[in-house]
Amino acid sequence: MPLKSPLYYCIECKKIVNDPDDLLFVEETSSRSFCTEGCIESFYDHIVQNFDQQEKKMRKELFIAKEDIEEVIGQPAFMDQALRRPDEVWKIESALDEAYYTFITHFNDQKWGEFSLVVCCFVYDNQPSFVISVCATRSMKLVEQYRVGEKVDYQEDPSKEGFLKQTVEVDEKVLTEVENKKSVELAKMLEERSPADIPFENFNLFDDYFEPTLNDPDEVYQHNDEEGDDILTYIKAHEREGVSFYYFILCMKLDKTVREGHEALIPIISFPTIDGEIYRQYQRGEQLSGKLKN
Repeated sequence: MPLKSPLYYCIECKKIVNDPDDLLFVEETSSRSFCTEGCIESFYDHIVQNFDQQEKKMRKELFIAKEDIEEVIGQPAFMDQALRRPDEVWKIESALDEAYYTFITHFNDQKWGEFSLVVCCFVYDNQPSFVISVCATRSMKLVEQYRVGEKVDYQEDPSKEGFLKQTVEVDEKVLTEVENKKSVELAKMLEERSPADIPFENFNLFDDYFEPTLNDPDEVYQHNDEEGDDILTYIKAHEREGVSFYYFILCMKLDKTVREGHEALIPIISFPTIDGEIYRQYQRGEQLSGKLKN
């Protein structure tokens, strides 16, 4: 039997695989590959511990003890924004051409007040691929310690596509059309809502759920409205302070593309609801993705 070539294997457990598509990668500039997420976590465990020790050391030097705000670490609404819509991105590159990124995001939340999330991670295929550490703090002195390396300029760095949505020019006629649709949809939605539902004046308190819903919806539906335009409805279930609710985003599909394989959408309205009847009413048209959830 002839020798099999080429050879693909997991850098951690050394398992050999037949197809490179069966391997996982987390570093853009490295050929290190893994067969499972467990192997990824095991391989980088020492790096995770190192970053944890560095944070403890910085806190000690700055006389900053553990903070109550650390409770937000892992909460989807905050983490999603920190990874997808950071306020700052810093890139640290070694002499071996290996790099990791530091995403810094500042929040002003109704419950938690002002704080920052600092996420150190690897990036692969223009997306955060493996989170090394997460620091939540109210101290700008501690945040300053993470501003190391080269600050990434979104306009110049190719990783921009992964961090932020691309934008397209929209002419005045389309904007006017969208505003008309917004008025119609808003009036219809407010008329259909139960008096016990989330009040309209509190909708702005749920703005942080827009990005997670758009980027990782549970369900997406498409239908044609009365003007014949394609309308996409994004739906995602969330939980806030122990209360479950749905968040909806209605978008109009534009006759443009952002880049190959990515269509241009413009939001019409977005809103939260705890009303199951509203949820059923907005499951309109063809379901493009997602399973139905209770």
